[in-house]
Amino acid sequence: MFLKKLLLILFVAISSFDAFSQINDYKANWKKVEDFEKKGLTQSAKEEVSKIYELAVNEKQPAQQIKSSIYLIKYRNMVEEESNENNIFYVDSLIQKATQPAKNILQSLQAETFWQYLQNNRWKIRSRTELSNVKS
Repeated sequence: MFLKKLLLILFVAISSFDAFSQINDYKANWKKVEDFEKKGLTQSAKEEVSKIYELAVNEKQPAQQIKSSIYLIKYRNMVEEESNENNIFYVDSLIQKATQPAKNILQSLQAETFWQYLQNNRWKIRSRTELSNVKS
C-alpha cells in the first residue's frame, strides 16, 4: 500500500514537472529584445518580438500577446514609413485572431491608434475643400 502511494505521488510530481517545464516564461525572449534595443538594432528587435507574439498565440498567453503587440507597434513606428495608417490595419488583424480578454484590450489599443492618427492628421482633414454640386 505504501509503495502504491509513493508511486502515485512520484507520478503526479513528474507529471506536474513536465507541465510546468512546457510553459514558457518568456524572460529569455524579452532579454534578447532588450539587448537588441540597447544596441540600436530596431529591426532585429521587431523580428524577435514577432517570434514572441507567434509563440504567445500558440501557447494561448494573452498577456504576452498584448505585450508583444504593443512592442510591435512601437518598432513598426520606428522602422516603417506611414506606420500610423499601417498600424491601424495591423491591430485590426490582431483583433480578428485574438480571444477575450486580449481582444478587448487590443480594441482599446486600436481606438488609441485612431486617436493618435486623428491628432497627427487633423490639419489635413480640416483643410479639405468642400465639393461643389454634391448630389447624395
